[in-house]
Amino acid sequence: MRPKKLVMHHSRLKREKRRVPWSRPGPPGETIIQSTSSITLLATIFAITLALLDGCGGNVRTHYVPSTPTVTATPSRENIIEAVRHSVEGKTHVVTAQRQEPQVHRCDQNDVDRDPYMPHNPELAKCPSVGATYTTWQTVTEHQTQRCEPLPGPEYGWHVQELGDDKWRVSLGGSSWDVQKLSGAAAKGPEQVNVSSFEFSINPHQDC
Repeated sequence: MRPKKLVMHHSRLKREKRRVPWSRPGPPGETIIQSTSSITLLATIFAITLALLDGCGGNVRTHYVPSTPTVTATPSRENIIEAVRHSVEGKTHVVTAQRQEPQVHRCDQNDVDRDPYMPHNPELAKCPSVGATYTTWQTVTEHQTQRCEPLPGPEYGWHVQELGDDKWRVSLGGSSWDVQKLSGAAAKGPEQVNVSSFEFSINPHQDC
């Protein structure tokens, strides 16, 4: 009798398992609601991240600035002279000039009294009488702006002397210039001239 009850009890358990599916403890629909909330939260975080990225870096444009190539070749004699000639073209300088200007002096009584030839030799006196006049010349200094004369080509008596790496002393007649080839971040001189693919600084030893 005991084995029969065990078999019947086992059969009843099988029938109850088939009727009642397994479910996670908790209110119905809790799993679905939690999954939906997680998806919504992730979507919100993703949208906010995109907005921040667009606001911070969306309008930033990167411009590519090509680097200036460094010229390593040695300029020719003609290049150096041409740089000096270009530095003088259109240049002006101030010239100090002097001229003699006449001035008429009218004698007064003090002039007559101080004249060494008065009263014994009035014919030699500058101021023999009050109201007499005599002319003197006064030196007047003027400052004038003049344009530098253009320099001749490299075949006309130029002398180029090397002073060191990329430095030269250029002379013509009584004028001279210090020339330096610039490259990279080299310090620029008083005047800067481009010739061919070279860049020079020119330091004149005279006005022009």
